Amino acid sequence: MPPLGDAFPGEFRKKFAEINIRIGSVIKTFVTDTTPPKIKRFVILGISVDKLAIGTLYINSAINPNLFPTPELKNLHLKLEKQSRDYLDHDSFLDCSKIYEKEYEDLLAVLQNDTSCLIGQLSSDDLILVKRTVKEARTIPLRTKKKFGLF
Repeated sequence: MPPLGDAFPGEFRKKFAEINIRIGSVIKTFVTDTTPPKIKRFVILGISVDKLAIGTLYINSAINPNLFPTPELKNLHLKLEKQSRDYLDHDSFLDCSKIYEKEYEDLLAVLQNDTSCLIGQLSSDDLILVKRTVKEARTIPLRTKKKFGLF
């Protein structure tokens, strides 16, 4: 059965998508910038001033020790416990070591076509910790942090 939101007219779904493309929104959809491409959960970290790009962080089931072998890289993963986060199926980790850039219009189309892709919102406490961790991450260029409003 399709999500209830998909029964609404296109203009309503467009407004829904525009309102929910905001910092802290948690989205679950198919992405192509992973190996292999797959359905992922991600958090919107920032939106460029020109509204062309969105900076996102991926949520992972575990920290891959092959990709993140050092304590410094492992510390850039914030543990998210399922208990207080309805958008998770199990305890997970938010990867704050890299910002994945998405096109605003692409994400707008995803949310318009399937409103169920919006699965939650980070708490304000989580968002403060995430922003602090990303600001301190030496793995992310300063220009990228600035682009998404972190400085």
